[in-house]
Amino acid sequence: MINVNVPLLRDDPKSFIATFWYKFFASLVPGSKSVQVPITGFSITISNGVELLILNPLGVLATGTIIMPSGAGDGDHVKITSTQTITALTITPAKGQTVSNAPTALTVSTVAPYGYEFIFNAAAATWYRVQ
Repeated sequence: MINVNVPLLRDDPKSFIATFWYKFFASLVPGSKSVQVPITGFSITISNGVELLILNPLGVLATGTIIMPSGAGDGDHVKITSTQTITALTITPAKGQTVSNAPTALTVSTVAPYGYEFIFNAAAATWYRVQ
C-alpha cells in the first residue's frame, strides 16, 4: 500500500488530476503577448494570461502607468519592454497585491532590450522583480 500524503489528491482526486493536466498543457503553450502604442500619461492594465507587454510608442514618453494582472496565479511571469524611453514609469499592483522593487523608468539604452520581468508569489500576493 502506498501512502499518498497530498491533500488535494486525498480530498478531491478529480480536482487534483484536472489541475495537473491543465498545468501540464498550459506549460506547452507559450503565453500571450500584448502590443500597445501608448501616449504620454498612459495607463495600461495587463490582462490575465499576458506574459509579454510590448510598448511601442511613437517617441519618448514623459509618464505612464502599468497595472499588473488581477488574476495572477502562483509562478505567473510578466515581462515588460518598450521601443522608446519612458521617463517616469509607475508599476501598480492590482487590488490586494504588492509589487516589490518596482522600477521608476524604462530607459531604452540600458533596459529595453531585456525589459523588466516579474514573477508572482501567491502566498505573499506579491510581484517580485527578477530582471
